[in-house]
Amino acid sequence: GWNAIGPLETAAGRGGWLAHQMRDWDGALVRRARMTALVAPRRPLRAREVDDLIAAMEAGSSVLVAASAEDGAGVAPLLERLGLALRPGSSGPIPPEGRQEEVAPRFVNPSPILAAPGVTPEPLYRYGEAILAAALPVGRGKLLLFGDTRFFASSNVEGIWGWWGGNLRFIHDVFSLHAGAGTQPPPQVFQPPLRPEGE
Repeated sequence: GWNAIGPLETAAGRGGWLAHQMRDWDGALVRRARMTALVAPRRPLRAREVDDLIAAMEAGSSVLVAASAEDGAGVAPLLERLGLALRPGSSGPIPPEGRQEEVAPRFVNPSPILAAPGVTPEPLYRYGEAILAAALPVGRGKLLLFGDTRFFASSNVEGIWGWWGGNLRFIHDVFSLHAGAGTQPPPQVFQPPLRPEGE
């Protein structure tokens, strides 16, 4: 599915973390975790879950959210509490196909991040005037917001087909600079498929 987390688990491992998939909400675990990642949850976060996430950030944890506006209802309660929103509408690939370079990040179908007056997230990736990924300090921790449900999809990061180097580097830099992960650079785990001779 679009909200698969394989590349997130791989990035966590490269940062020296052990990833755990939480099937049922565990507020105590969220508050202890170094990072909690939410990729377009299918139902809106409950008030107590938002409280757990904010308490975790205030204590020094990072919360990573990846969601486009069309899939953003699940994380809207958290974003609203923090003065953030996702602009409705579909942009298509950013940069547009034909202008993409593998050394740079690539977004599948992002929504720009909006901030309420007085809320000043740090842009992590900007395309023109649109902020597509941002970090917002919350206490001693941070919210890391990617306005793209499919940013962490295997087809956009790495898989058996190969990898997108710009996204591997971008994820590594975000984790190491903003989430306290280890600084081991991302190795090329998968070799790209060989092209048959004569093609």
